[in-house]
Amino acid sequence: MPQIKPQYIVQKLDGKRKRTVAAPSKKGGFDYKEVEEPAGYMVFFPSGSSIRVRTDDELQRLGFDSPANLVDMESGEIVGSMKDMSFHTMTNFLPDAEKESSIIETATE
Repeated sequence: MPQIKPQYIVQKLDGKRKRTVAAPSKKGGFDYKEVEEPAGYMVFFPSGSSIRVRTDDELQRLGFDSPANLVDMESGEIVGSMKDMSFHTMTNFLPDAEKESSIIETATE
């Protein structure tokens, strides 16, 4: 039986995150400061890995702003698209720890 999974799942994160920004110093070296920014998005992959994407622009640049294709994990073949799936069906693809508290959100503009 083929194992069908989405190429990726995008989850919008709540709240804000602190990030350290380095700027060149006139004395040499760097000056560091912490800035607060929106938490961004988590992108989950079928292999179990994930990445955090900081901004909407970066999400679009990486190509995660549209519905994912469905892939047969045995052959690597694209077998469909998630754009035609219901919200309930999409939640079945989330990692177990995320199922109860997550909202799947893909940016479409």
